Formats: sequence, C-alpha cells, structure tokens
Amino acid sequence: MSVHQTSQLIQLMLNSALMTLLAALFWLVLWLHHGSLATQLQHRLQRRRSYLARGPWLGEQPGQWLQASRRPSQLLLAYRLIGYSIGVLHGVLTLFLASLLGLALRTLVSLDGLIVFSLALFTLGIAGMLLAAALALGSLYQRPSHRHRRRSPAPGQSSAAQESTPSQGIAS
Repeated sequence: MSVHQTSQLIQLMLNSALMTLLAALFWLVLWLHHGSLATQLQHRLQRRRSYLARGPWLGEQPGQWLQASRRPSQLLLAYRLIGYSIGVLHGVLTLFLASLLGLALRTLVSLDGLIVFSLALFTLGIAGMLLAAALALGSLYQRPSHRHRRRSPAPGQSSAAQESTPSQGIAS
C-alpha cells in the first residue's frame, strides 16, 4: 500500500470514528429528552386523571376540557417520535461501528472490497442520521407550546382589563 492510500485509509477511519462519536452524542441527547418527555407525559396524565375525577362539568370553562384531552396525545406523539429516532440511532451506531471495523480490517488484510463495504455502511449511517434528525425535529414540532397560549378573560372582564391585571400571570 502506498503512502497516499495509507493516508486516505487513515482519513476514512477518522471520519468514521468522528461520526460514531457524533451519533453517540446525538443518541445521548435524545435519550435524555425521551426521559424528560416521559416525565412530562406522566405528570400530565396524572393531572388529567385528577381533572376527570373532579368532573369537567363543575364550573370549568368549556374549552378547558378540549385542551386537557388534546395535550397528552400531542405529547405522546412527540414521545413516540423520539423513541423511533433513538431506535434509528441504534442502527446508525451499529453501521458506523461496522464501517470502522471494516476499515480496521483493511489495514490487516489487503482486500479492496473492505473499503467499498465500509463506505457503503458509512453512507447508510449518514442517511440514518438524517432520518433520526428528521424524526427528532418532527417531535419538537408536535410538542405543545405554552408560550403562545392566552388565558380567556373571566366572565364580566374585558380582555384589556385582563392584560393590565398583574396577578393573573402566565397560564400553567
């Protein structure tokens, strides 16, 4: 093997190792986010159960029942999408590690087919990373946003009076 081929092989190994590290970090971040969503989902479902036990018809706004029933399903969809993304990343990590193993074997055995095999695995791993990122972004899109939600004014109070009242704060 020439010096040029050796340097190219080392560059391929470094690229594969860096992408393995990047995929592992991405997996860790999504795993932590998945746990956070699980906690939020459990908390909201407990709140919903207490709300249903109390009775949605006792002095509540009509729109609150609809909001209480919608939010957990959106959060559940985001939770599932992150779970799918984590599953894809498991496969991506396997592909990158197999690519790195193939390149390492190429240093020991003089088979040019191992380089082609490793590059194919690397390319599939990149495609998997893109799919995992798309699923993760889809889950962020599905999460309910509390920043843009406005409270409805109390009966007999105008919306201008509500905005000037500092004691009402932001909806929880």
